[in-house]
Amino acid sequence: MTLRSRLVLSHGIIIALTLLVTPLALFAVYRFVGQVDRIAVENVRAIEATERIRQQMGLEIGELLRQLAGGPESPAAAPVEPLRSAIEEARAYFTTPRERAAFEDFENKYRQLDRDMRNRAFDSTDLPAHFAALVAAVAQMRALKTQALANAAQDARDFAAQMFGLLIAFSFGALLIGFALMLREIRAITEPVDQLNTLIRRMGAGDFDIVYENGPIADFNALGRHFETMGHALRAFRTVNIERTIVEQRRNEAVLDNIGDGLVIFSDAGSIERINPVAERQLGIEHGSAVGRAFDDVGPEPVARRVGELLEHGVVGGSAQLEMQIERDGDSRMLAYSLHRFVESQSGRPGVVMVMRDVTTQREFDRMRSEFVMRASHELRTPIASIRMGLGLLGEKLRFPQGSRDAELYETVQQEVTRMVHLLTDLLDLSRLRVGEHTMERTPTDVGALVAAAEQRFAPAALSGEIALRAEIEAALPRLQLSRSGFDRVLDNLINNALRHTQPGGSILLRASRDERHVILAVSDTGEGIASNQLALVFQPFVQIGSRRGGAGLGLAICKEIVSQHGGDISVVSQPRQGTTFTIRLPA
Repeated sequence: MTLRSRLVLSHGIIIALTLLVTPLALFAVYRFVGQVDRIAVENVRAIEATERIRQQMGLEIGELLRQLAGGPESPAAAPVEPLRSAIEEARAYFTTPRERAAFEDFENKYRQLDRDMRNRAFDSTDLPAHFAALVAAVAQMRALKTQALANAAQDARDFAAQMFGLLIAFSFGALLIGFALMLREIRAITEPVDQLNTLIRRMGAGDFDIVYENGPIADFNALGRHFETMGHALRAFRTVNIERTIVEQRRNEAVLDNIGDGLVIFSDAGSIERINPVAERQLGIEHGSAVGRAFDDVGPEPVARRVGELLEHGVVGGSAQLEMQIERDGDSRMLAYSLHRFVESQSGRPGVVMVMRDVTTQREFDRMRSEFVMRASHELRTPIASIRMGLGLLGEKLRFPQGSRDAELYETVQQEVTRMVHLLTDLLDLSRLRVGEHTMERTPTDVGALVAAAEQRFAPAALSGEIALRAEIEAALPRLQLSRSGFDRVLDNLINNALRHTQPGGSILLRASRDERHVILAVSDTGEGIASNQLALVFQPFVQIGSRRGGAGLGLAICKEIVSQHGGDISVVSQPRQGTTFTIRLPA
């Protein structure tokens, strides 16, 4: 039997019992009320009739006494007519043998009195005895009807008690039947459901050898057979694919473990979920000791912060190609790394992949190249200075006419020599910073005052370019040990770039704030922005990005070196046609 049929049948039985008991109860109540009403009305009317007989009899006896008081000459009075009417009215209410006997006794006594009254067969001394006999007969009639009323009420109570007991019995029986049916249906439904739940738990645990035991409900039996079929199919699928999955997993692990780059996979909580042996060697940690730990436990804290930013916001400030320095047992390594965010297709959990490459040798070569550039720049400064001085003396001696071709050529040579001097100065400063030969004098510096002074320096240039320049400086910023001249140069480069790449009507915001561990300086503009594929190049020397170019492309590289020497970090976030934000974080 199907589940629907069982539910319809069980509920139909309960409804039928309810429909059977309810009319019975209504009929019993109707009979009880009708019987009580009929008995009460009849007996009350009988008592009222006896009361009228007594009243009319008293009136008639009074009339008789009046006649007797008038003497023998007074004519005999006939009985009062209302008394006879009351007697005839009461006759219909005395139906039982005992009641009829009492009523006939009263009538006999009344007839005897009536004959005696007509024949004057008694005197005034006999009248009280006759009257007392009549009163006793009426009292007997009244007592019989009162007793009949009491008996009828008792019978009604007995009938009501019987019907109440019968209703209770029927209701209790219907309740027992309904309860039994309910338990039967609950058991018929819950047993297969519990069995299916058990089978599902077994399948979830990987046990697909399941068998469903048939029950009384066909629907659950069909569902159980479907589960058996599904379990057999899953078992066959697992048997066929488990070895293939293991082979693929081992192959992937072998590839990840043997690639030339270090690989670190972070979970959505920011902890290390997987790390290959190459990365462990690059970071100088023991095999298997990093899994489950945060990256700042095994590497630099700024890198761990970037991982957290990428997990939380989906983007990370700075270039896609970053570097970190690892110091382990007196050995210094420079690692270039890139961060990539991913989202698992099934669970929807985000994660981050870090790819690291050892660039220590390359950076050593870069250092040697920087030293060469520094030496070459230093050597070139003397002849360039001589050429510049010679040009100045030549200009003073020849005094070319204003507006002449010679004057234009002389001015062009002067500008190019000046630009070459600035280029050599920047190259020399960058090389010194990279090789560590440029020592910056640090003093306690008010960061807010540093930003406010930069705003004041560039306010005229921003006004002439129709660009809104403003500063937001958080109160109570700590004083930091900084090179004031170095950070003036950093802010000048960043603001110059923002002014060059922002259209008239745009805005530039200078911001100084702090978080728990850093003081943050930021320069934001609403300019043309930087394409995502160029973000990795913004801090490289001789790189110029954007439609408006100027200088030699060394400004941001110098900014990065100055910030790095202060233990800080500079990053950039940009969207084309939406603006650019350079952010500097310095340890508080």
